[in-house]
Amino acid sequence: MERDPVLGEFGDRRLEEGGAFLLERLCTVGQSGVCIRTLGGDRAGELRITRFLRNEQVTPEEMFATAGARTASLVQGCHILAIQDTTPLRDRACPRTLDPGGKKNSLQLHPTVALSLASQPVRFM
Repeated sequence: MERDPVLGEFGDRRLEEGGAFLLERLCTVGQSGVCIRTLGGDRAGELRITRFLRNEQVTPEEMFATAGARTASLVQGCHILAIQDTTPLRDRACPRTLDPGGKKNSLQLHPTVALSLASQPVRFM
């Protein structure tokens, strides 16, 4: 039986559930959810996501490794076309997003859709 998608193995069931909540919310709200307030859905969800992302055990490296391993297992032995886009997550010229030189300090997301030869979406990576 296949597990539900998670964002990583952080050594704590509650963190893994928090990551699953974040992933589910990202898939639910789509591009309108690039801000924590929108992603959370309500105050409790906003706090849950904030606490998850600020936890020292939660690392981008673990999230990337988990996403890569899951995607690799889904496409093993298949011919795949990967379609990628670049989306700035934080590019407004507000004081919090400017570097010391006054340039925008943008955080980039690179969502990718993997398609099989039968044109069926495999999974978002």
